[in-house]
This record gives sequence, structure tokens and C-alpha cells, in this order.
Amino acid sequence: MTTSSENSRAAYYGFKITPLTPDRIKDWYEQPIRQPLNLDKKKQPRGQLYIIPDRCKECGYCWEYCPEHVLSISTNLNKKGYRYPTIADGKEDACVACSMCTEVCPDFAIFTEEIDEGGTP
Repeated sequence: MTTSSENSRAAYYGFKITPLTPDRIKDWYEQPIRQPLNLDKKKQPRGQLYIIPDRCKECGYCWEYCPEHVLSISTNLNKKGYRYPTIADGKEDACVACSMCTEVCPDFAIFTEEIDEGGTP
């Protein structure tokens, strides 16, 4: 709530005070305020995903926390009887080498390498 002294100060400097409504706040979050100047020149990083199925214990962290939803649960079982992660259909080139799966895997069953522009890790 604004006070009369705040209103007079705003009027002195030529500012218009409008109340915050849920619609205005929603608009702020939906529209990006700033973008990099060289966004068109920036290349999206690519990554190569490596999975070691026999180490997996089906904790689910890797496919839950993947920001690009590259991983999905497999229908196959490893030697221990757990379903391990696989690359989801249509997401073969979607890995951005963020290494989130590597960081959250408690058994070191998955890791990524960044691919350079030539296509080699």
C-alpha cells in the first residue's frame, strides 16, 4: 500500500503508480525482459550420453532431473534386475551436456561428454 508521501514523490518525479495485480505479475514472468545481444550467433551445446547399465539401480534421478527430458526408463533389465535409463525416442540429439545426470547418479552409471562442432567428443 502506498502512502500519500510516496504518491506525492512519485507525482513530483512524473511516475505513475499502478497497483500490482496477478495479471501484471503473470505478464512479467511470461515475457522475457532481457536477451543476449549475440543470441543468434550462440550455438547450443551438444553432448554425448554414456550409460553403464550394469551399475544402475533404478533410482530414477537421471530421468527425473534431466532438463531436456533426454532420458526415459528402459523396458530391459540389467544383471541386478533393475531397469536402466535409455535415450528417449526422438531425443537422440537433444543432450546439451549439462551433466545433471552425472551429478545426481549415486552409482556413477551415467556420464556425458560435450561434442564439438565437428561432431566428435
